[in-house]
Amino acid sequence: MIRVLLPDAPPVAGLVFRFYSGDEELPALMALRAAIAADAEAGWMPTEDQFECDADDIPFPKRDCLIAQISGEFVGFTWLNHWIDRPDKHVYLLRAFLHPAYRRKHIGRAILHWQENHARSLHHALHAVAPFEFAANADDNQPSLRALLDSEGYHIGSTMIRLARNDLDRIPPVPLPPGFEIRPIQSDQLSQVWQLIHNCLPDGDESYAESSLCDLSLWSAAFHGDDLAGIVVNHIRNSTAETPWVAVAEPFRRRGLAKYLMYHSLTTLRSRGAVRATLETSLQNPNETLRLYQSVGYHITKRMPRYRKPAV
Repeated sequence: MIRVLLPDAPPVAGLVFRFYSGDEELPALMALRAAIAADAEAGWMPTEDQFECDADDIPFPKRDCLIAQISGEFVGFTWLNHWIDRPDKHVYLLRAFLHPAYRRKHIGRAILHWQENHARSLHHALHAVAPFEFAANADDNQPSLRALLDSEGYHIGSTMIRLARNDLDRIPPVPLPPGFEIRPIQSDQLSQVWQLIHNCLPDGDESYAESSLCDLSLWSAAFHGDDLAGIVVNHIRNSTAETPWVAVAEPFRRRGLAKYLMYHSLTTLRSRGAVRATLETSLQNPNETLRLYQSVGYHITKRMPRYRKPAV
């Protein structure tokens, strides 16, 4: 057990911090996760499967998971994600999860300070002088977290919007714009798909194709000759259709293709047993994706501000 000293930790009796030590602690961690998830201010949290990874090139190295304990009871833990924004700025997404009974006791502030210092040390060790910044997420149902971030110099850089379409029964017929053909995606065409997604979006993930969720028969793809013009990637989970990526190549935009592909997807998903559909987009998306999704029947269910802070 490796204990960690947090210089500004509050004087709470029995409070200690240490690194997560492995799978034997997973049941206690998942019990804490369940208690946090039941609270009205709960947001995203890593799943049990994500804690089974332990390597620097995947999301969960043990070096990044700090555990907060009070008299032996797990009361909090941290999570770190890292990516590179265009063109070359490194971003460290700092997430911390605290049992509702121990909020507003300055534990979260001490953890946030440790996360910033930890990310700063990792960056200087791994990426030297490359520019970087901190990021954090606080949804509209998390006022205490948003207040903490505001007080620590974070600002809203963008806002993610979660949308849902709760009725898949009324999908109007929409004509396919001229010059395009709908064809199924084959496995040997995945490189074209990811190239298109990467050209349009910041978060394409090729590993998705290897996940249990991936079902190419649920994707909607439009071709212009041999060129992949547009793609809607879908899967179904618990009767809910989820759409992680929608992309249309720049030369083929403003022709109604995205709207057609969305309706085509909803029709396919309904025929395969989906009863509702969800997706997420950025409020700041320059292609006005929110307007597109609302035009095909989606409505906003949640706003999720994404905070940024310059690293110094």
